[in-house]
Amino acid sequence: MKLELTLQGDVIQTARVRRPPYREKETDEEATAVRRRLLHLLGMPGMKPGRSGRSGRNVSFALPGNLGAIGGTDVRSRFGGKAVDVPTGDLPRLADLLPGLEWNEALLLINSLPASTLEPMCPVEHREEAGEGHAHDHGGAG
Repeated sequence: MKLELTLQGDVIQTARVRRPPYREKETDEEATAVRRRLLHLLGMPGMKPGRSGRSGRNVSFALPGNLGAIGGTDVRSRFGGKAVDVPTGDLPRLADLLPGLEWNEALLLINSLPASTLEPMCPVEHREEAGEGHAHDHGGAG
């Protein structure tokens, strides 16, 4: 996926999807793949992603509560294996969820979504030639 972000400090102001997510063939079930990606981002790649119980619950507390709320789930509950249960047509656009988040929160949000959920949330926004607010001076006589 290619995103175009405008930041003010660490906070995303605007977001646009320029290329859709690349769908890798995941060898794990979706919940395990999500857990594996989030453990990597948390600096715990050695922890087994399928692990449940007390240590898994403790790790979930390292994830912000209510981050990336979609269809009754958030990053923390998706780490715990809860699936987003929203019809594809009712999913929010990723570009609408990112403004206001710090870039590290955005990475957690994106990686908490299985590919089957993320793909329909990422319609590509093509760059408009006019109206983007960029003036170019090519140095010609004029």
